Amino acid sequence: MRLIPLKELPPQELFLNAMQQRKGKRDFNSVQNRSHRQIPWKPVHDTKPDFCSDAWSTALSPDGGVMASCHGDRTLKFWNVKTGERIKTLIHQQPIWACSFSPSGWGIATAGIDGMIWLWELETSRCFGKLQGHTGWIHTLDFSSIDDVIASGSTDTTVRLWNIATGKCLAVFEGHDRPVHTVEFDPTGHLLASISDDQVIKVWNIQTGECLSTLIGHYNNFADDMWALIN
Repeated sequence: MRLIPLKELPPQELFLNAMQQRKGKRDFNSVQNRSHRQIPWKPVHDTKPDFCSDAWSTALSPDGGVMASCHGDRTLKFWNVKTGERIKTLIHQQPIWACSFSPSGWGIATAGIDGMIWLWELETSRCFGKLQGHTGWIHTLDFSSIDDVIASGSTDTTVRLWNIATGKCLAVFEGHDRPVHTVEFDPTGHLLASISDDQVIKVWNIQTGECLSTLIGHYNNFADDMWALIN
């Protein structure tokens, strides 16, 4: 376990690179400030099947009205919870393992086999930034209650903390011996729990990088992996 100063981290992909290459540049705040506008969700009318690959994870929007599902066919699909209609589809470059809505609902983050976190503005369906630093697949994402902070866990056995307003990796938490499957913030956004194939749950103080607790007690002769946390 260690907290890595920014100067020791490899160069990060410029967070707003996609924006800055366009005319009429916009910054992160202009995207985030659209969070309280009603997103115009509409049913999708096409001939494509709703499911054409395994669904690996799901996430609910902050208001509970929309569910997102991650698929092995590189798609992120959005569903109206009440009607069951598919209302939007986003396309990744590689199969998607994880997604997480921002707390205020302005956007969603996705990640998977390509080892990058993709950041999407829901109103425009546009990927406006990518976060790069993991050296393995990313299995899990979780936004903090602080809207511009997100955590990720990877097959490289590390947990990373990111500031999406700057695109910087704030910290790398090391301590697991095997791939990390789930990360979960507490409601205050000050603590982060992670679980791994090593059958260990760790609780981290995100401000100091200290591992506050290591919980050991899951043993199973048939399936060693631990996959989920419930907050």
